Amino acid sequence: MIGLTDEELLAEMRAAVDFRARRRTRFAVSG
Repeated sequence: MIGLTDEELLAEMRAAVDFRARRRTRFAVSG
């Protein structure tokens, strides 16, 4: 966590949100 820039932190958050959204979509598609 030490030395993380705001940009890197934002990228991490975006990746986590994207991962969750993709998983949710996959579940919705598979029924």
